[in-house]
Amino acid sequence: MMTCNVRRRLMITPWVCCSLMLVSGAIAAQEQSDGVRADRLATTVGQPITLSLALSDGATWAEANVGQFIVRQSGEQRTIETDTAASQEIALTFERPGYALVAVGVGPASQKGFRDSWQRTTHCSKFIVRVSDGSRKTTPPGTGLTAKVGGKVEIVPLMDPTQMSIGDDLPVRCYFEGDKLVGQAVTAIAPDGTSQSGNTDAVAATHFRMTQAGRWTVRFEREVEGVTYTAELIFEVPAPVAAGELRQKGDES
Repeated sequence: MMTCNVRRRLMITPWVCCSLMLVSGAIAAQEQSDGVRADRLATTVGQPITLSLALSDGATWAEANVGQFIVRQSGEQRTIETDTAASQEIALTFERPGYALVAVGVGPASQKGFRDSWQRTTHCSKFIVRVSDGSRKTTPPGTGLTAKVGGKVEIVPLMDPTQMSIGDDLPVRCYFEGDKLVGQAVTAIAPDGTSQSGNTDAVAATHFRMTQAGRWTVRFEREVEGVTYTAELIFEVPAPVAAGELRQKGDES
């Protein structure tokens, strides 16, 4: 198995590493055919999640135009390199607990190698991953989850999705090339496959009711000059915590 280290700025020991591995599994019903998929959004320190690339040209991670691949966790941001990833699956291993934001912007292999490669991406996905240390049930809160990452197209949550409960409304804002999108149609797909739709208002925002615990996908598509651009925000709404577990968490903190 090939491995590659994340480039770091401050610390010598990398806290996120990426490796290649072949993974089989069913595609979640709420995920579209093209773009990037995550096999899971919860893991423990040292245990990888797998991101699968699916583009119409069949490109591997090394071949595709990966205009952006970053990980934000604990107030730091790192860039993931994919030039040696001769597969359509790549695994991320986190070496510290806490919520992490993984943002990936990809596009056809024909658009790779340009100075403005990030502008040539067509699918921009953001995943919020819960990383626990395996000993405590609590997970340190995330930072930077509600900030823009600067993708070609982007959905930004205006509240922390990891703090949502069933019945809460999650407001989001939509961007294209950094500009707010007013009147943009947006869809939120619940864990059971049901969906809600809405259009962004005068400040490019809309909101969705979190009706279920589990994985949610918020998505919009925008066609410009014959090219379809897709933005996704993928996260999990936590299941309700029983009173006994809540007391135990208080004892652990």
